[in-house]
Amino acid sequence: MNRVDTLVAKCYEFRMRSLRTSKKPMRLADLVRPHKVLVPEPVPVPAIVARTPPRCIPDGCSWHQEDQINRPPIPTFDPTKMRLYLSPLQEGNGRITGYELRVDLEGVPVLGTDALDRLLAEPLLIPDYWKGKWVFFWGDVFRDADGDLFVRFLYWFDGRWKWNYSWLNGDWNLSHPAAVVAS
Repeated sequence: MNRVDTLVAKCYEFRMRSLRTSKKPMRLADLVRPHKVLVPEPVPVPAIVARTPPRCIPDGCSWHQEDQINRPPIPTFDPTKMRLYLSPLQEGNGRITGYELRVDLEGVPVLGTDALDRLLAEPLLIPDYWKGKWVFFWGDVFRDADGDLFVRFLYWFDGRWKWNYSWLNGDWNLSHPAAVVAS
């Protein structure tokens, strides 16, 4: 018998004994003292989250801390917790520039390109509903030789998953969600 079965048996035995010995049956809840539920205080996200560059930086490009989105740290990559995020301005027929979306994503647990590269190496981890979308990995913003900022994305083309990038001066719409970690 496991612990749950043992507890259930003891509760049943207690209930039967109280029914036999008392005019007013005693409830198990009568024996339990009320307790106060403690709710932990939320932990604030630090103003600056210093991170290290990703393992793979596109040729001729660079990664700078000041270009990155302030996001909560993501200790480990868990593909079962991946979700897609759209800014309210992207929904319906809406559009938003990459620079505006970058501001909107502050504090959102966006995935970086290490996750993108892992998904490309193990494509069975990628959900089928991502097909037909350009899924952006905003956790790493890159700079080209001219200083223009861009973000890498994952997309389905010609029967397989590929990656590309988009400049932040472009438009993001309903088909351009960000990969995030569900809380």
